[in-house]
Amino acid sequence: MKSYHAWVALTVAVLVAGAALFYYLQYLHIPAFAGIMRYIGMAISAAVGIAVIYALAKSIALYGRGNPYIDGGPIAKIFALIAAAVLVVFLLGTVGINVTGVLVGAGFLGIVVGIASQATLGNLFAGIMLMVSRPFKKGDMITFSTWQFGIMPPSWQHDYVVPGHYGEIVETGLMYTQVKRQDGVPIYVPNNIIAQALIMGHSHSDNHAVSVKIELPIGKDIDVFRSLFMKNFEGRGAAMAKVARYVRVEPTYIGASSYGVEIRTDHVVPEDVADIEGRMRKAALKAVGKL
Repeated sequence: MKSYHAWVALTVAVLVAGAALFYYLQYLHIPAFAGIMRYIGMAISAAVGIAVIYALAKSIALYGRGNPYIDGGPIAKIFALIAAAVLVVFLLGTVGINVTGVLVGAGFLGIVVGIASQATLGNLFAGIMLMVSRPFKKGDMITFSTWQFGIMPPSWQHDYVVPGHYGEIVETGLMYTQVKRQDGVPIYVPNNIIAQALIMGHSHSDNHAVSVKIELPIGKDIDVFRSLFMKNFEGRGAAMAKVARYVRVEPTYIGASSYGVEIRTDHVVPEDVADIEGRMRKAALKAVGKL
């Protein structure tokens, strides 16, 4: 931060000195400089423009660094590219070059390129939107559900499953958002897909629910199963005691020879979801074995 302020101060000093020299040369009316004063002015304008663009881009990046919901780095780069293009057009105009034809040609080329790369530009603009609105940040645990990459729900009687992908946000780039699944495999989702997806932000709530479902034969007492399950599931520590306190074991349906049971607990922090789910499955298997 200090080096940034020092660089800005040095830039301002150089620009002030350059502007003073420019106006001093104009005041002297030196014949040798009469033909090149326009280009000297263009050089000073270019220096001022570059310094302003750099300072603003750096400010955007630094602001994003201190804000967990805005990634300032990519936004600063996009701003710098657009501002540099505007500066080039301005400088060409100051030296008498007709930029109308250039702008018309660039506009036509932009239309052609835009039509040919709609998906790419869609990802780019969606990435910018995600960086600005920031529905999630690096390290968040999310589930995103989208029809483009839907998964087939498992077969389970009298129940439904929301098709979704669960994982941790690694990075949001200009084209793709990287999500690390529970098994550690990274997946790269196009930004225009995730921008349209249903996003469940588990890290924004401490009341995450974990559910495990099993079937028990008709005739097996659910109260006995509940007692055996809790004996196997309860562990040490305040966090585990809190999770166990919210455990519910309830029947979900009754069939001809078996009935479904859902074991559910709330108030699980996102980082413990995988561990709690594994403990619940193991405890359920042990309880079934002792019935």
